Amino acid sequence: MGSVSLEGATGPFNKVLKINIDKRLTFHAERENMSWRLAKSLVRLRDQVNLAAPNRSKVSDGSIGDQAHAARVSDHNPNAQGVVCAIDVTHDPIHGVDGKIFSRWLISDKRVKYVIFAGEIWKARTGKWEVYTGPNKHNHHVHVSVKAENGDEAQDWTGIGG
Repeated sequence: MGSVSLEGATGPFNKVLKINIDKRLTFHAERENMSWRLAKSLVRLRDQVNLAAPNRSKVSDGSIGDQAHAARVSDHNPNAQGVVCAIDVTHDPIHGVDGKIFSRWLISDKRVKYVIFAGEIWKARTGKWEVYTGPNKHNHHVHVSVKAENGDEAQDWTGIGG
């Protein structure tokens, strides 16, 4: 495995970016340079959660997917328009975000495509909770995906902090 320096390319902290000739590491470099943004509805949701529970843990929060997500279909990957339509919100009941309550509340919003928490998934197309058989049971965070066609509807998520 070799490496190559990209003349003038900079990474975090303005250091020269070195890319190893390896699929895993080149992928990471490509993702870093990829133009993407979070769906506006999810930006609003995250902001409202942070205001309602300012001391909550964010250890399992996330938006854009890692290499494992990129290898499969995931709303954590940017769509054709460069929009990421999923976030993870850390389960932290002591500091105001109980994943069970939060996940059940989310499904009342028309923008939601599906929600995953604690080995269960709710899908808008079926309208019911089912056993989730994916690789991560989502015990430490709530995953919420929004429908691409509604993802940029940035009105408040009713019921948070009010």
